[in-house]
Amino acid sequence: MDAAARVTLITGFATATAAILGYWVNQHAARRERKSKTYAEAILAISDYEELPYLIRRRPDGASETRAAIVQRQTEVFSRIRYNQALLDMDSAVIGEAYQLLFTQTRRRGGPYRKEAWMEEIITSDAEIPDSAYCPYDNEPELKLCLKAMRRELTPFAGPLRFHTQRQIRKLRESRPQWQAPAWMRAREAGAPTSAL
Repeated sequence: MDAAARVTLITGFATATAAILGYWVNQHAARRERKSKTYAEAILAISDYEELPYLIRRRPDGASETRAAIVQRQTEVFSRIRYNQALLDMDSAVIGEAYQLLFTQTRRRGGPYRKEAWMEEIITSDAEIPDSAYCPYDNEPELKLCLKAMRRELTPFAGPLRFHTQRQIRKLRESRPQWQAPAWMRAREAGAPTSAL
């Protein structure tokens, strides 16, 4: 093989390598943008879930239309969380597990806060609003871990990082007490009439 053939071969190889690398970079950037939007929507659904007790507590009146609108909003939030959970599970088992851990921890307090909010008197003056409710969710470690897992998944080297992220998820899960469904939920799943509770 003469020098001209070698130069042609090397030039062709370099051009093909640059084209493949450019294609990979463009595909990664597009995939990263799609995933970023999906992840942001999933976190927004958790945030909307956390806002439900405030929405209930600050309802304008006790009319059935108001209750129906709030229940509809609650249903939409739960639907978005299930939808995002499915998307994240399909995207990455690690991300799905981190999101499930975040929602489980948030849910521990969300149900009792919503129930308490429904029992509260309707706010009748502006002066009552600032002190009407405070609902801490104690989910900061789960949120940080979920965001960390999402950021890692957006890197070009997500695969090697997944094992370490899974270990962190397991460690956090083991450090928290296991969530148990409330008595009424366990009874309903067992087929007992809820009026007996």
